[in-house]
Amino acid sequence: MMQRLIDHLLDRQERTLGQSMDWLRALYAASPKGFWQFTRLRGMLRHREALPHTVWAVAHLTAAQVEDCGPCVQIAADEALRAGLTPEEIRAVLAGDDSRLDPESILMRRFVRAVCEHDPESETLRREIHAAWGSKGEVDLALAIIGGRAIPMLKRALGHAVACSTVPVALGTSPLRPDMRQP
Repeated sequence: MMQRLIDHLLDRQERTLGQSMDWLRALYAASPKGFWQFTRLRGMLRHREALPHTVWAVAHLTAAQVEDCGPCVQIAADEALRAGLTPEEIRAVLAGDDSRLDPESILMRRFVRAVCEHDPESETLRREIHAAWGSKGEVDLALAIIGGRAIPMLKRALGHAVACSTVPVALGTSPLRPDMRQP
């Protein structure tokens, strides 16, 4: 009974995201308890209290890109579209083209890369973030970074590195329902 429920939920997730959830099926098959622990973690990593949705989406997208997981970047790009970013802004984030981004998106992109690359500049950028959104914004951002990186790491650790292959990101072609494209 539980296996049928999991299969149904993962089938629906695949249709919604347009990406394979075989790695989650494997996680459940190996450890149902680990699977349920992961679902609790996933909820925490989606937390957003102070950051505007577009800013959070830039951070999440950048973190997924750092992990070089094509399907995860595609999911994050689709989410950024739903958050209100334009395809041009998403392309600019992915290309690192700050000339086409607003100051908040530039700050997010630079901070995420600095944190992920252990760049000391991250502390200076963190202070800017704190000045703009306070401690709650820092928490939102930290969890967005972890969320963007956690799933690609988990997939690789479970032997599903092929699922993290680099793919060209297609904007505006997602299988997402039209009603899901708005924040």
